[in-house]
Amino acid sequence: MPDLQNPNTWLTSLRRKGMDIGDLEAAKPALKFKSYYRLKAYWAEFYVHPGKEQYDDKDKAAFEGGVELYLFDRQMRLLVFDAIERFEVAVKSCWQQRLSADGAIAYSKNALFGKLKEKYKKYKETNPHLPKGQEDWIKNAPDVPVVWVASEVMSFGLLIDWVASLRDEHKKHIAKAFEFEHPATFITLCRHLNFVRNICAHHGQLWSSKLDKPGCKLPNAADLPDYMQAFINEKEGRKVRDKLHNTLVVLYHLTAKIESADAAERWRNQLLDLIEQYGAKKPFSGDREWIPSRMGFPKDWRSKPPWKK
Repeated sequence: MPDLQNPNTWLTSLRRKGMDIGDLEAAKPALKFKSYYRLKAYWAEFYVHPGKEQYDDKDKAAFEGGVELYLFDRQMRLLVFDAIERFEVAVKSCWQQRLSADGAIAYSKNALFGKLKEKYKKYKETNPHLPKGQEDWIKNAPDVPVVWVASEVMSFGLLIDWVASLRDEHKKHIAKAFEFEHPATFITLCRHLNFVRNICAHHGQLWSSKLDKPGCKLPNAADLPDYMQAFINEKEGRKVRDKLHNTLVVLYHLTAKIESADAAERWRNQLLDLIEQYGAKKPFSGDREWIPSRMGFPKDWRSKPPWKK
């Protein structure tokens, strides 16, 4: 069995597959601390034939390009996670406020929920891990914590299930806070952003991925509120619609709604700076539109809101 702890094992393998690595010593830290299998997903962009790990030995940029794409994706995940965190906290706050109007432990009341069997399932999932929190404000919580404590320690996915199990009038109240006419569309968006959030949290590949997991797809543009639907890229078909660009558009508008227009512009500018920074790097500088095009950005994106400065 090859010595998988030794970077030379992977360097030999990559060179055998045609990759020109250049400075072998400089390449070793990337393999040791980021791992061959993590970077392999980014080197795939440089395969001679899609799906087959074979490189063009005349391509001097493959090794460096894969590492740079990984670093770009890492920073993109941080920006996306930052925006989704704001939305998650906002949804928790709206859920707290709506339920607390009916009492401190309103989430235990049947009258608020349409699907009681589903409600009890979520109640059982929620309660066992509530006392485990180490923060001072949760250590001394009662056996049935008040709604504002319960929501703070449950996962976003569990919170979405709680919202989905509410009666329609309560779901509408929460969805209306974000200008959604239909609660089902709002919950679909929540599930999509939770899916993307989990990619970010678990260090998955985000930048060029198709975000088309069944039950977690971004809603159709026509179903979204007016303030965010105009700049969704659907003209280039489903293949592009499921890329990251449209999720970024939604997050920009949600940030403006939740925080302020200034906060959304700061977030947008960080994202644009990141795309420009990596687009100018040597492996990609021949085509500065290559990275955004792989993310689903339309051809004329620089001249369109919300990206046009």
